[in-house]
Amino acid sequence: MLLKAYDKLKMEKNEDALAELKAAYARLETLSKSDENAVIPFILSAYIYGFAARDAGELETAREALNKALGLYTYGRRAEEARRFLNEDAR
Repeated sequence: MLLKAYDKLKMEKNEDALAELKAAYARLETLSKSDENAVIPFILSAYIYGFAARDAGELETAREALNKALGLYTYGRRAEEARRFLNEDAR
């Protein structure tokens, strides 16, 4: 579900694609609370959805998703990019 939504976002870049990504993000968040195997896919979806929301101008949604991602995994290029966005946005 996540990969299909991400592929659609990359190919079409429209609101429908963002909605599918949101659904995958929400589903994985729910699953990650009861299945430890869903935690890493949820983290990936949070970063992907957060940056896609930012690019679509949905800044509050982006902040929420990226804060959740950073709360679970703080390493790497995407985490640095998320911190920069959140810090710039806080100013």
